[in-house]
Amino acid sequence: MTQTIRSELRKLLANALGVAAVVAPVVAVPLLAGLLTRPTAGAVDAHNAVLRALQLTQMFPVIVGGSVSGQEYTESALRTSLLAVPRRAYLFWGKTVVVIVIVGISYLASLGIALLMLGPDLASGTALAAGASWLGLAILAEFLAMACRSLVVPLATLVPLILGLSMIIHSFTPLARFLPDLATITVFLGPGPQLLAPAPGGLVLLAWAIASGIAAFTVLVRSDVR
Repeated sequence: MTQTIRSELRKLLANALGVAAVVAPVVAVPLLAGLLTRPTAGAVDAHNAVLRALQLTQMFPVIVGGSVSGQEYTESALRTSLLAVPRRAYLFWGKTVVVIVIVGISYLASLGIALLMLGPDLASGTALAAGASWLGLAILAEFLAMACRSLVVPLATLVPLILGLSMIIHSFTPLARFLPDLATITVFLGPGPQLLAPAPGGLVLLAWAIASGIAAFTVLVRSDVR
């Protein structure tokens, strides 16, 4: 299993899109938070600025998660990966461990630099909940890419939702609060009308990840390699 994790890590570090998505939030979170605190009409305090920046940059962990699985299909590398790791369950869990570790490091670095630059106090519970949202969306993207055998699917669905599509849908139906990104949005933006509280929202995101994980595992284990 350790060799599988190392192999998956090497593949991610050789993927330009994946590496960019790991590094980008380390720059984007503090930069965006700083812009949001500028003394303009729409300025917010440092605490809310950091949380808002973390929410908007959730597209980067989505790209990381999608890249870890999606590169197997965009580069037609799955057959080679299975020759190196014949046990498909090992490949499945190896990818998931890499996503958790790399996105976790990216999140901690992004948050740490933003806090050092702006100096707001952020409750540990809020920081953990925000990190859990990053990890949940990253894992969901990984599983969607694996289940659909495509990098495009998680990026084309989750990224637009994070950047505002889910809020547009929510304006038409309150059921949108169960979308994966909107489920945890109150962690970042605070309570809102017809939105889920952080705890039930986290459970909804977990349900999305479990459902997609079951589908992804089934596809990986049972399907023929292209």
